[in-house]
Amino acid sequence: MKTSDALEQVISGNPFLQFGLAHRLYNLSELAKIVQPIVEVRIGKPIQRTALVTGLSRLQKKIQAGLPNAHNFEIENLSVQTNLATATYEKRVKNHEQINLAYNAIQKQGEYFVYSESTSEITIFFHKKFAPIFENIVQAIPKYQNSAITAVKVKFDEKFFHEPGLVYLIMQKMMLQNVNIIEFSSTFTELIFFIEKDDLQLVFDTLRSCFEVTSFSDQ
Repeated sequence: MKTSDALEQVISGNPFLQFGLAHRLYNLSELAKIVQPIVEVRIGKPIQRTALVTGLSRLQKKIQAGLPNAHNFEIENLSVQTNLATATYEKRVKNHEQINLAYNAIQKQGEYFVYSESTSEITIFFHKKFAPIFENIVQAIPKYQNSAITAVKVKFDEKFFHEPGLVYLIMQKMMLQNVNIIEFSSTFTELIFFIEKDDLQLVFDTLRSCFEVTSFSDQ
């Protein structure tokens, strides 16, 4: 294996190293000192540290060239939905049927409801005032529940649908603020991030400062 290939494998397998190189956060000589023994194990022989510095420099340019730029994206509308609750249940036929009954009761009132399911779980988001409906209809005990949820909706023009990197950029900004994304859903031109209500202002201000936002709305 060539040194350059081994080095790229080490970096590509570590998101923190990738992020640091992409944003030029590292002293390449010091980073070369850290990864040298790891690369040497992969290629099975000693290598010069200067060769690693050169390799890291080339890799840094390569990563930067493929990095999406927040200034290339525009958020058409940034909105929030407050006073939400969430619950996650085992995906079973009975739970499915009872959740659908609760869903129908809420939909008749035209209220907020988001439903998501995997191969083994069902997660729902709804206005917390309807919590008694779920408690009365759904007999199963939730695996997880939280009544302090806010949804942040990011709407963008459809021209950005095929542009890679938008979801990555938004999540990256939240990660840098140490925000826990409880759930994430998407449609053709909308992304919805479900977060703790205490993180709302931080997320809202972060997205507003990092992206060009055309309009704002509260729900």
